[in-house]
Amino acid sequence: MAVNYRYISADSHLEIDSRYWLHRVPAKHRNLAPRLVRQPNGADAWMIGENVVRPAAAADLYGGKGREQYVPFGGRYEGTPGTGSPAQRLLEQEQDGVDAEILFPSQQGGPKLWRRIEDDGAYRAIVRAYNAWLAEEYCAEDPTRLIGVGILPLLNDTAAVIDELEFCARAGLKTVLLQGFPSGKPYPSDEDDRFWSRALALNMPVSVHVDLDRTGERQGPLFRYP
Repeated sequence: MAVNYRYISADSHLEIDSRYWLHRVPAKHRNLAPRLVRQPNGADAWMIGENVVRPAAAADLYGGKGREQYVPFGGRYEGTPGTGSPAQRLLEQEQDGVDAEILFPSQQGGPKLWRRIEDDGAYRAIVRAYNAWLAEEYCAEDPTRLIGVGILPLLNDTAAVIDELEFCARAGLKTVLLQGFPSGKPYPSDEDDRFWSRALALNMPVSVHVDLDRTGERQGPLFRYP
């Protein structure tokens, strides 16, 4: 039965502790997976291994606070709306009068951070783990209202990018996030055509996400590595 949508958030972000999906990462790669840690000052930070640290952005954790309570520092996931279970997210949609959300990944703790992992095998396994969890556990709560965006890896390997595209399609995700040219080059090339051909064959929409500054101008190139 068709869903009668009234309002869809086309640019939501799934800011969520990676502990919810780390069990999907093969044990041999789990030490390189992103993890959320509480800092001595009470704020959260994302870590990869012991050397890569990125503070959680308080701007990404604004949900439910309002201007009177929000401060631009000391971001914490715990207790922030949008960071809990999919069932909780559905309740929050109802409170906000939203029928569905297109869920892009985390800003600070998402795929741009993951590319700091130097081991390509571990990096690909972590991308796959997130996509599998997103489709099979999180969005499965209600796929008509929780519309997860699958992640395509940043690699100099078109075949690997196509492989993840195909997995996302099989898993039932409705769109994928392209972070760079499929070939991994910093410019369009003939190698990209294989990816676009496969995306068309799968009828899979491809999304990009561009941050705008206060003037509405795009910040930096459309496709870039972190």
